[in-house]
Amino acid sequence: TTREFQELTADCASERKVLLEAGCGVGNFFYPLLEEKVNVEVYACDFSPRAIGFVKEHTLFDESRVHAFVCDIVKDDMSVNVPCASVDIATLIFVLSAIEIESMKHAVLQIFKSLKPGGVCLLRDYGLYDH
Repeated sequence: TTREFQELTADCASERKVLLEAGCGVGNFFYPLLEEKVNVEVYACDFSPRAIGFVKEHTLFDESRVHAFVCDIVKDDMSVNVPCASVDIATLIFVLSAIEIESMKHAVLQIFKSLKPGGVCLLRDYGLYDH
């Protein structure tokens, strides 16, 4: 994870970064960060209540560092759980390809509203003709 996205470890030693993982699934992206002792506070959301249940059952789950909640980013207001302009790094890992084009604007605007000035959004997704 930190090999792919070096932004995750930049300046983390001196100050805690706030990470938002939209479409977190069961936490396979952010739990390795916690295992590596990266200094992050995590907002993790997914539209699946079952996935969020697995996030909360993980041995590394700590309510003081991981705020896991159910949210459909194409319909719900994420700011109920994630304060506006509070996130240093947002991730959309294989999320945009799962959203209909008509709903993408709302989803991306929610991510944008959560970012601090100078915050970054890390994307990873399928490309055209991926198999």
